[in-house]
Amino acid sequence: MPQVVEIRGLSKTDADQRAADFSIDATQVDTVQEADGTFTVRATLPDGMEVPGAVPVDDGAQPSPDNGTPAGQTVPGSGSASAPQWYSLANGEIGKAEIGNTNDGPVIAKYRQLAQCGAPGDPWCAIFANAMFASCSPPIPGTRSALAQSSGSNGNFVKLSGPALGAVVIFWRESPTSGKGHVGFYQGESAQSIFVLGGNEDNMVQIEPMSKSQLIGYWWPKSQSMPTIAPIAAAAGTAHQTQVT
Repeated sequence: MPQVVEIRGLSKTDADQRAADFSIDATQVDTVQEADGTFTVRATLPDGMEVPGAVPVDDGAQPSPDNGTPAGQTVPGSGSASAPQWYSLANGEIGKAEIGNTNDGPVIAKYRQLAQCGAPGDPWCAIFANAMFASCSPPIPGTRSALAQSSGSNGNFVKLSGPALGAVVIFWRESPTSGKGHVGFYQGESAQSIFVLGGNEDNMVQIEPMSKSQLIGYWWPKSQSMPTIAPIAAAAGTAHQTQVT
């Protein structure tokens, strides 16, 4: 019978390496960022296999086939909410970056290929979001557009009345009518900011606070079950905000 084990307290680099090591023998590997900024790698391994530093998961929970997050696992700042699969995949990309300030590089090229949109040099926040939907199993239809606001007018997405973990969240840039903006996945919020897990945030994938004053709204993949609408309180010490310029 397969066993579920995990290693906690890892840096992003160490977590990536451990996940790669696990993938040789594991049938399922998940990486989750904890509230303190460290990472946990959880893997389903053959029974009896021992891995230095790994401890068994006492509840015997198996990774969820629905959203890619181990059953019972929560996302930082999310209370009891379960992360949708695309959010868990995006979380595993944290730290991936473009080359210099080019909106390009091997990682970004991979996202463009997955997303089936964009060209070298294009701003890649929407490309990244589409790539995460395309990486789901089975793939979730995206917008196939590099435009940040494309989810807001695409038939594959429905508008939500409020926030939910992993919801597509869109902001305007320059002016509310410019058509320009930023898009990512909702992680939480403070009084002034919405924390967004996304690409092209300071040239990389990370969780960044965005000003609520530039919020357009929240959207959800039409093909997926609708989420529970509820704000998620951001962890203490993350109250600063970023204007989308």
